[in-house]
Amino acid sequence: MLLVAAVAPGVVAASVRGSPDLDLYLADNRVTPGEETQLSVTIQNTGDIDSGGSPANEARVTTARGTTLEMRESNAPITIKSGKVAAGSVPEGTSPPIPFSVVVDEDAEPGTYTIPIRVSYTYTNQISDRSPFAQQQRSVSETHDVTIVVEEESRFEVVGTSSDASVGDSGTVTVEVQNVGSAPAEDATISVQSPNSDVTLGAGAQTAESFVGSWAAGETKSVTYRVNVADDAERRSYSLQTTVSYENEEGEQVQTSPLATGFVPSGAQEFDIGNVESNLRVDAEGTIRGQIANTGDIVARNAVLVIDTQTQNLNPVETEVALGTLEPGQASEFAFDIEVGEEASAGPRQFTFHLEYRNNEGEKRQSDPLDTQVAVGEKKKEFSVAAVNATVTGGQSTILEVAVTNNGDETLTDISAKLFADSPLSTSDDEAFIQSLEPGETATIEFAVSADAAALEKNYPISMDFQYDNQQGDTKLSDTYQLPVQVTEPEDGGLPVIPIAAGALAIALIGLYVLYRRQ
Repeated sequence: MLLVAAVAPGVVAASVRGSPDLDLYLADNRVTPGEETQLSVTIQNTGDIDSGGSPANEARVTTARGTTLEMRESNAPITIKSGKVAAGSVPEGTSPPIPFSVVVDEDAEPGTYTIPIRVSYTYTNQISDRSPFAQQQRSVSETHDVTIVVEEESRFEVVGTSSDASVGDSGTVTVEVQNVGSAPAEDATISVQSPNSDVTLGAGAQTAESFVGSWAAGETKSVTYRVNVADDAERRSYSLQTTVSYENEEGEQVQTSPLATGFVPSGAQEFDIGNVESNLRVDAEGTIRGQIANTGDIVARNAVLVIDTQTQNLNPVETEVALGTLEPGQASEFAFDIEVGEEASAGPRQFTFHLEYRNNEGEKRQSDPLDTQVAVGEKKKEFSVAAVNATVTGGQSTILEVAVTNNGDETLTDISAKLFADSPLSTSDDEAFIQSLEPGETATIEFAVSADAAALEKNYPISMDFQYDNQQGDTKLSDTYQLPVQVTEPEDGGLPVIPIAAGALAIALIGLYVLYRRQ
């Protein structure tokens, strides 16, 4: 009996029985609506020994091996991004944090929520001290709950961005930010930063900010900043990073992570000149006409087209034409009167224009030079003259009729004609007057012309010019015009010279004979 009593306790002590005892905790269980975060799960294994033995065997029966954790969907307002996570062997004590990636719903209501986590593992529940091969293995799957707290706090989102800036110009950019959280913000400031050097804010800085004060949950704040886009910037989307700094309900200063937004500037403001026509001629006043179109993306207000010419003998009467407002895609007609000097040469000439206007901000802007070529025609005589009756008999007079035509493009008035004649022609009436001549109109004027009796039978030149007033009221003197006048002999031809001389000689001889007889 003593032997059995001595052996029995040994039999009891020969086997170690136990199991892991796991609890799950979240190191930080506070989350914010709309954020993507990691929930770090910690496993605490307190172990459960039913029958003790050596420390090594006790450690074996309380260790969870091949441990995996799987976070399950529940009524919690989160989306689980992580799948099954392996934790390996978990002995007694506390495991390292095991991260799970989750996204909290944008519209998550503040409150406390439970999340189930399925834990699976194996363990050795009994070990015999007499034989290391006398072991019993078990597999376990069990569900543990952890809790998260969705906090009430301010949260912000960019809900709109607009800009009227264009490439190579300044404008404004407006950013609309909404407090989509569940708590108000105090002493809030909205900051906008441009990470690209082609876009600057204000007077050329990369950052600008605006104080917006108290900000209720659900309220939208709108801030506007001046933005400048470089001349060589591309027309594409430019990023703007928006941050909100504020004081929360606990009086703590908070700054959000950058909220990405952006804008696309309009294309560079451009204009185009087309449909250019002119009637310019040497030594005359003409007109350049055409159209200028706004081919850019912004409105050109109070537009004025200015003509630039440094060419001698080409003088604009006026150098500016007011066009008013040019909407994108709109064209407006223009006309400039140009005086072409008598020393000018005919041929193509280049004229340069530029448009002065005000942009959306009321700032004065000037376009790039706009070049166009215009032909200057040869000098055109003001009048065409033709003799209607240009024959005069030697020793007689006639009325010379001259048809005068206005060759120009404007009506001429107070036209005074002056006739000049040289021997053997002469004139006793050398002036004529035409009250007005419209373009292409013809009038006939008359002059008294005489020819000397000794004039030979042929054409002799006479010349004439005109003094007149143009439509601008300027008095001009025309070029000199020449006309041929034909001199003819009288129709009776007169007495022959030789018979007259013979008769005179005969009379003289008779006279001498009579005188001789008397003596």
